[in-house]
Amino acid sequence: MGGGSFKPRLPTVAKQSFGIVLLGIAFFGPGITSTSFILSLGPKLIATFLGVNSPLVTGCMAFSMFLVAVGVQFAAKRYSSRTVFSLSGIGTVFSMIFVWIALETGSAPWLIVSALLAGAGQGLGQLGGLTLIADRVPAQRRAEANAVFNMGGYVPAGAIPVITGYLIDFWGLSIRISSLALIIASLASLALMQLWRHVPKQSQTRTHGEA
Repeated sequence: MGGGSFKPRLPTVAKQSFGIVLLGIAFFGPGITSTSFILSLGPKLIATFLGVNSPLVTGCMAFSMFLVAVGVQFAAKRYSSRTVFSLSGIGTVFSMIFVWIALETGSAPWLIVSALLAGAGQGLGQLGGLTLIADRVPAQRRAEANAVFNMGGYVPAGAIPVITGYLIDFWGLSIRISSLALIIASLASLALMQLWRHVPKQSQTRTHGEA
């Protein structure tokens, strides 16, 4: 072991790579937050809709959601970053729309559809972000870029279940779920609008060591 003192520090992203990491976070963040949102609400909503606690249904829904998140990454590997991010944002937006529909109609099937779309949004957002970092961030700064990218996704995803619980306690189930779904859908929509206005060119020269 070295003799120097250990000084922990937060990861940083070089200025020229900041936009690349931020673009990934713009899609991965809402995507993984939507799965966290549904995962935290699933048992309560399933029990409300079915009139009985059903760990089996809730567990199968969660399993299917994350299975989709993995599956879409294999299916979308051949597509451009722009396409992957677009599908991620659209999946997240429609996931939150179906959460609202499920809440208004008391429908467990619509909630399951929402969960599957959220899984797709998360998986595609993660694939797009990590691929963009691998292609365009210099190798010596890639680990820090990956760390910042994951922090940008997991911090809000971890906070949402806690926030949701407090808001439901104070203001009730329907209004708070609708409000949070609207916020997540709005963030994904803003990311889509920014993407469609400007995205790093696919033809751009790859970073050092990739030639």
